Amino acid sequence: MEVIQVERTYNDGIKSHSVIKRITSGVAKANYSFDGYSYGHSEPAEEEDVFDKLFSEAPEKVDAVKVVLVKFANSHLACVNVKIKDMASDLRSGVVLVMLVQLLANYFVPLSDYYVNPVTDDDRLRNVGLVIILMDELGCLSSKTKEHILPDDVVSGDLKSTFRLLYSLFRKYKHAPVKKDASIV
Repeated sequence: MEVIQVERTYNDGIKSHSVIKRITSGVAKANYSFDGYSYGHSEPAEEEDVFDKLFSEAPEKVDAVKVVLVKFANSHLACVNVKIKDMASDLRSGVVLVMLVQLLANYFVPLSDYYVNPVTDDDRLRNVGLVIILMDELGCLSSKTKEHILPDDVVSGDLKSTFRLLYSLFRKYKHAPVKKDASIV
């Protein structure tokens, strides 16, 4: 087994995010960790999930699903005056996803834990990775879904990965009351 470890440091010199990849039998396994929390998965996923099937077998339904997911997210984001217009590009920074998780789970993420104004893809990766970890801890992600979500894909604007994240939130919080004000906690 060959082990490759990549550690990322930021401008202040503090290591806050590391990615460890292990190569076994041609399949890379990655673990993302942030401040003691970790999220691991194998890439690529071996079997298709519902979104692979949706995109390949029923592409005419993709827009209908997108409308439902964006409407769900926008209804909850309205209290902080945020609106998703383009699902892939508006969510790739991870900032809106952090806001949405906070609102849905009635949870506060300190501003020091993510980049409010991400400049680089590393900043965006940290934000999306944090969202995935939070969603996993909140029980939003099934083990099958975790196999199909890579922070890199969301940051690059991959629509399937973005669908998977939003749908996981929708599945858990579809009956959550919509907040009328911006109080998160």
